[in-house]
Amino acid sequence: GIDRPAGFVDRFREAGIEVPEGNIVFTGLDSHGGHVAADRLLDAASPPTALFAVNDFAAIGAAGSIRNHGLRVGEDVSLIGFNNIALTDEMHVPLTSIESHAFDMGRDALQLFAEVLAGGLEVQRRTEPVLV
Repeated sequence: GIDRPAGFVDRFREAGIEVPEGNIVFTGLDSHGGHVAADRLLDAASPPTALFAVNDFAAIGAAGSIRNHGLRVGEDVSLIGFNNIALTDEMHVPLTSIESHAFDMGRDALQLFAEVLAGGLEVQRRTEPVLV
């Protein structure tokens, strides 16, 4: 829940764009959390025209907030989710979502775990994909 927003901010910073701290809202990772976060941002004196949600469930909640503010997803406010879950296909407006390749991450984690158990690898934190 912390690494993904940090990565988002880091990529913007690398592009020379600062993301104001007030534009980052930490809430639950579910649709309610996304709705609460979007409400907070859209109620601001200068509301954003684009939102990045930490996952697709939060994006679904943010879409509800956008609608409740009398705005339209994709026209008034751009919205991006993360994970590309099948449920978003049922939304009234298609959701732009970043594919996370969960199956591949799980396979890679299991492979690393097996190597650690076999003594061939030290325990480490990995945020980059393992290419096999």
